[in-house]
Amino acid sequence: MNGEGQARRPEGALSARQLCGAGTVAHHLWERTNDQDARHWTALYNGVTVLTLATAVPLAYAVLFLLVLLAAAVFVPGAYFQSTLKHPIGLADYATLAWLGTSLATVAGAIGSSLEHEDTVRGVAYGYRQRRRQQEDGSSS
Repeated sequence: MNGEGQARRPEGALSARQLCGAGTVAHHLWERTNDQDARHWTALYNGVTVLTLATAVPLAYAVLFLLVLLAAAVFVPGAYFQSTLKHPIGLADYATLAWLGTSLATVAGAIGSSLEHEDTVRGVAYGYRQRRRQQEDGSSS
């Protein structure tokens, strides 16, 4: 609930899903195949990609949120924050500030990652065995 008694909408969760989807599409992390025998493996790899992103993005967001919350508590003087907001402040105000900072940083990171070269992103996203398999598939065709 926010200060007006209304429940917050899940914009953060929605934006995280959109960023995962955009990153997957932009860097061609979603695999496709026309080979009937390879469909099982393709589905498995795509499922693991989704699971990895669905786990890593919220975890990274939570860690960043906690770090920004700690930084706000240490570096934003309570008296200044209270005079700016013009009401008594509490943990919820610092959490809102941390949420804003974390969300902006996440969007900036997503924009930055979209500018990365596809090979760099694939190197981070895929493990050694997956990269080796892709190299073997590429050399055999």
